Amino acid sequence: MTDKISDARRFRELPLKFSGTDDDLYKIYDSEYEKQKSRILQAITEGKSEDVIASHNLFLFIMAVGLFAFGRLDVYQDILNNIPHDLVRWKGLSYVITRLLTTPTYLDPLENSTEIAKWIKAKESKLKWDESLEKYILEEFRIISVLPANSNPKKFIATDFQSPKEELFVEIIPDSGINWIASFQPGFSKFSAIYPHPNRIDLIVISKGQGYVINPENQKLLETFGGNIISTIEEIDNYTKQDLPTKLIESPLILFVNNSSIILYDYQGFIWENTDILWNNIRKIKIYGSKVILGEFFSNEESWMPFWLNIKTGEFHREEFSNERFFGQNTKRPWWQFW
Repeated sequence: MTDKISDARRFRELPLKFSGTDDDLYKIYDSEYEKQKSRILQAITEGKSEDVIASHNLFLFIMAVGLFAFGRLDVYQDILNNIPHDLVRWKGLSYVITRLLTTPTYLDPLENSTEIAKWIKAKESKLKWDESLEKYILEEFRIISVLPANSNPKKFIATDFQSPKEELFVEIIPDSGINWIASFQPGFSKFSAIYPHPNRIDLIVISKGQGYVINPENQKLLETFGGNIISTIEEIDNYTKQDLPTKLIESPLILFVNNSSIILYDYQGFIWENTDILWNNIRKIKIYGSKVILGEFFSNEESWMPFWLNIKTGEFHREEFSNERFFGQNTKRPWWQFW
């Protein structure tokens, strides 16, 4: 079994088919990128034809994609300004932006390049390259264990019922640049975590089992959910939504296990809650094609039984999963949609 290749590695290796080290590949991208910028300036100064300048812009675009996939955020404008819309072979490389950044799900680089550029500019100071994950992380919050002196946290409360557990303190880092501290009433488990909302605007906070959706800019509580959330189901990166205005949008999902139920959030917010089984008693969980959850649950007959669940609809099936039944005939995708 081979290790999964990161999106960043795919994007930086696809254009050049290079077999050397990462350091050598980066040096090639960096050197050729700088040379190409000089060539473009020279071609414009010398009054070269539009075709010549377009070929230089294409090469600059490719080099910028490679650098962006190495953590060079500063080249994003050279990607967005030079997308070769008429060249099917190359235009898909522009998706390096949305694959390695947590951009709003409604933005497509082929159709919304100006809006994406504005979003990156607004978030630039909070975007950091994570070497281990090989993607950009948006630093929007920090969990804090001790309140700073003289702080006055904004309190978020989900219920009148008081849990004996300690509240969760979080420092929020909004785009406005004025940080603020929030406290979240706890629920009834040991699980706490914070996630960027799939809509890339709000935050989802889990305080010892209790879920909150807040807007980090206006400090408003949008909704609460759960109460006894014990985990999330990992490895769901993206789910293709084909019922939106744009042609193709990759919309992240988050699945929360709330002891006896499972709750799905996507870019629209809460989608469904499934209570067909006790979700705290499952095993051998796998995600298939970001569309299906496979696993086993402990049945009333006191034995482990197979199940699968349609992620989009929440429909639960007490049976072995059938690939042909769910997917039907495969459809061919463009080469650059390797995810």
